[in-house]
Amino acid sequence: NVYQVRMVSLDFSPLSLLEDDLRSSERSSRLRGIRGVHNLAIAVGDEQTRDELLGMIGAHIAREEDDEVMYELAGVLNADFIGNLGGCKHAHLILSPLRDLARVEETIVHERATESLADVLNKADCVTGLKVAEGAVEVLEQLACQEDASTGLGSKLSAARLIAPTLGVLRRCCEAQSSNPQARVARDIFCKLANDDAASVRRAVAIEIGAVAHAVHTPEVFAEELTSAIWSLVGDEHDTVRVAAVEALGIQVLGDPSIADTALAWADACRKVIGYEVSQDVLCSLNESRSRMSPPLTQVPAPVHSHGCTISSAEGGQCTSHLIQEPTVRGKDTYNVGCDYDFGSLLDEHTPVANPAVLIAVSTCDDPSWLVREALARSFEGYFAHYCLHTKASDDYIRNNLLSVFANLFQDREVEVRVAAYVAIPRIAAVHRRTFAEHAGILGNVCRGVHSSENPRVRVSAARALIQLLRVLSPLCSQQELLGNPAHSQCMGACDSFSRGIGFGHRIDDMSDPSSYDAAHLRIFQEVESTLLAPSTRGDSAQQVDVLLATLGELIQSVPYLLGDAAERVAAIVETTHHDNWRVRRALNNVIPAIAAKRGRIAFEAQLLEGYIRSFHDRICQVRASAVESLAVLRDLARTPSDAGNTVKTECTRIFDPDWLMEKVGKRLSELYLTMSYYVYRITIVQAFEKLAVSPRIAEHHMEAIVLFLADAARDEVPNVRFTAIHALKVAASVTTDRLVTNLIKPVLNELSIADRDADVKTAVDQAITLI
Repeated sequence: NVYQVRMVSLDFSPLSLLEDDLRSSERSSRLRGIRGVHNLAIAVGDEQTRDELLGMIGAHIAREEDDEVMYELAGVLNADFIGNLGGCKHAHLILSPLRDLARVEETIVHERATESLADVLNKADCVTGLKVAEGAVEVLEQLACQEDASTGLGSKLSAARLIAPTLGVLRRCCEAQSSNPQARVARDIFCKLANDDAASVRRAVAIEIGAVAHAVHTPEVFAEELTSAIWSLVGDEHDTVRVAAVEALGIQVLGDPSIADTALAWADACRKVIGYEVSQDVLCSLNESRSRMSPPLTQVPAPVHSHGCTISSAEGGQCTSHLIQEPTVRGKDTYNVGCDYDFGSLLDEHTPVANPAVLIAVSTCDDPSWLVREALARSFEGYFAHYCLHTKASDDYIRNNLLSVFANLFQDREVEVRVAAYVAIPRIAAVHRRTFAEHAGILGNVCRGVHSSENPRVRVSAARALIQLLRVLSPLCSQQELLGNPAHSQCMGACDSFSRGIGFGHRIDDMSDPSSYDAAHLRIFQEVESTLLAPSTRGDSAQQVDVLLATLGELIQSVPYLLGDAAERVAAIVETTHHDNWRVRRALNNVIPAIAAKRGRIAFEAQLLEGYIRSFHDRICQVRASAVESLAVLRDLARTPSDAGNTVKTECTRIFDPDWLMEKVGKRLSELYLTMSYYVYRITIVQAFEKLAVSPRIAEHHMEAIVLFLADAARDEVPNVRFTAIHALKVAASVTTDRLVTNLIKPVLNELSIADRDADVKTAVDQAITLI
């Protein structure tokens, strides 16, 4: 070690310098010393680091009072520092100073110390990690010990975050974790902290439910020992705790297919914990509330949580209605904002107890805190999927009723809850598409969200949800595409963004009878066409523009899945839309490649080409730039095997071949170039020719025409145009033949290198000559 060789000649100890820095009253000196600890450890060697340096750091932590210094120290003592101790076999030595930092009350300090501790535990291997595992359990006990006078809120929060990493390292290092007393200690600490007096500690435990579910040794251990604690968190008196528990269960446990066995075991254990009487209490309470309902819904009862406790509002009085009371009327359609579902089918009185996922969803839907209802909206996909896939009752009526529970969230008075519901609805639809398509009530609620009477944020979210449902409920959308892995992407260009997978959900039912929800798809498109894309909705107000932008942005990925003449009608709307807002014009340009891929070259030429060419001389630069980028996408659009009439292809063909692009686009743009007096328009056309130059398998005579055009542009009177043309010539030189480079490109560059007086242009020319 070079540092250690140089240390021999020193007449002082570097550790003494560090000690002087750490004992300084100046914060800057202490920070300087902490930041140099890593290099100092390398210099003094592994043995001295273990024997002296760690002890010095531990002593300093005990007397340090500055949060910034401790924060820096918590970041230095991470898993990377273990190499300075001599490797993983000494990793347990770093746990003690990190434990002391994890006890600090300042949030940023104990959070960073916990991150470093978790990093050490997660990187411990099964061979040398046994000491680390034993030390982690000891640290966990010390942090969570309620009898210790030094244990404060920060210590317990750190303990909550370390339970999952501790169980993880025990799982890797101990074969029989279920019978391991140390693992049982960690699980007991989870249960103890779940019942702590401080709501922030209980919330920290609730956040870790998913991580703990992944870290436990067997699903049975998770279910038998932790179910009661988790159930108490779901029905906690503090709304922030319920928010964390509902989300963790729905997203990380019930909604994660990788731990489906753990979710099932937890659900079975819940049936024993909550008991038949509790289920009947919930059933009676909810049925009583339903008997008082008359459309429109005017009042909801105080919610009953799954553990049987009736929760009052924050003010201590009766929970007031949080649902919108009036039905919305549009034309001849009346959307009933009341929920019409049969709780008896959800909580089957002939079974010992109802499905816990249903109990949580039903009770949380009426929670007095809108934060909890918002959390249910974000995580409902997991509850719905768990019930659909793992319940013995396969009756669609039951699933429809569970969807009706979710439909209540669309009527919530809080905007955040309604927005979260609209954001989640495409993922919920992907779980069980046929059932969703046949549920007229929930489709009506989704359609209601785009009406002008709604909040602007709700309208934007509902617009996005409707367009996404066009994809999810389309027979053309396969399960692989819903999972984000489209099979047809092999023949699509790299720039073909709208052909990417949708990525909704993990659990999609087979579309055995596509005709069963053609009506739903048609209804959604009619709503989109009449409410979102109609001429009357294309106003200049900020709200109308935002809704239209959201609609056009989602259409990019939804157009390939449109049925019948829907794509033609969308193309007609794009053709006739001339909006004053430049963001809308840019969004229209971005949709054009998707429509072209769906309808083909002939329809594009007849309907959209003229408007597309006009966008190259739009007065706004962002619109012109979008036209150039859309040209690159059009250039790379691949024809699918079915389009080409061939089921087996070894090479993709292009919808817009180079001959067509040069004849219909390149020729038109070169003619426009000669008529444009404003130089920024000429720059846009030069950029477009740069995109045409890299067209695959372009004929040499077309490439020669492109190079000649760029050579003329390189002699433009405006330096900005010349600069852009030189860059385009450099790109063209990398893909064209040596003959064109020698005869056309190099002479232009040599001429400019001598004659051009603009410094930036000369620099660009010199770089191009060097590269070529």
